[in-house]
Amino acid sequence: MRYELRKIGLWAFIKVFFFVNMVIGFIFGLIYAMFFGLIFAVMQNLPYMPDQGIEPPPDTPIGVLIVILPFLFAIIGGFVYTVMGAIFVVIYNLVVKLTGGIEFNLESLVHLTPAAQPAYAQTHVPEYSTPPPPPMPYQEKTPEPPAPQAMPPLDPPQDKHDDNNEFPSRTVGG
Repeated sequence: MRYELRKIGLWAFIKVFFFVNMVIGFIFGLIYAMFFGLIFAVMQNLPYMPDQGIEPPPDTPIGVLIVILPFLFAIIGGFVYTVMGAIFVVIYNLVVKLTGGIEFNLESLVHLTPAAQPAYAQTHVPEYSTPPPPPMPYQEKTPEPPAPQAMPPLDPPQDKHDDNNEFPSRTVGG
């Protein structure tokens, strides 16, 4: 597979690079402390020559060097090299727009093969079966209006004195 590095994220780079530079600075500080401690120890045991103007070095405790130098190198290296790296990232991101990024050819070392389906999960699928229809997109259901109810028949009001006469008789005044 072929990939191209088109941009480096500045903040992500600074976070990682600062931590890495502090660890490397601490390791180099230990190495320098051992080296300077050895040189100071040898120089303190050398005979000095006062007639030539050479005086012995002051008594520097080697333990202080071993404690201070690693932390000093870690802090200074963390800041200085991270700033230099951030400047590099900004320049790289600007140049990539004009020239293109760094190309990588990557090869997979592990080839994944699909796992066999367990026997209990295997189902018989006909060879020429049609696939199920795709699910319908979600649609909000609108409430259906209520069904119309039948109205009771409108009958004219019945006279209470009606003895099943079709036309009731009425007398006026009496």
